[in-house]
Amino acid sequence: SSGGANGVSLTTVTGTSNFGAGSLIGATFPTFLINGSNGSVTYNGTITQNTVGQRVVDIQNKTGGTINLGGAISSTGGTGTGILLNANSGATVNFTGGISLNTGANAAFTAPAVERLAPPRTTRPSSTPSSRPPARRSMFRIRRSAGVA
Repeated sequence: SSGGANGVSLTTVTGTSNFGAGSLIGATFPTFLINGSNGSVTYNGTITQNTVGQRVVDIQNKTGGTINLGGAISSTGGTGTGILLNANSGATVNFTGGISLNTGANAAFTAPAVERLAPPRTTRPSSTPSSRPPARRSMFRIRRSAGVA
């Protein structure tokens, strides 16, 4: 896809979507946008943003599902705002095709703090006190592969 508001824009989409491969470039707004729901999405093509002040990938408010981006992701021209992952409390996002972000003074990768869930509490015997709080695990994961800049 070339031009238009977004290359891909999914809002509150459930189920599984596979967009195959190809090339997304020249969008006026974020090139690859997902907002809300728990659907799973796979796209193995390239994603490029070269519009001033816009994101190449914007994924927000996901409550579940897996996002697999297997193609090269790039923000060119030094004026974009890179990648945003925000409020994805139960989703897994995989970037496996490489990331190259030239955003100048703008943040290249933004992933604000997300909700974290504590594991179930266990009762410790009084003979083995511990000063450490229970471990916390994140429900949010970013998987990087070799070649991620």
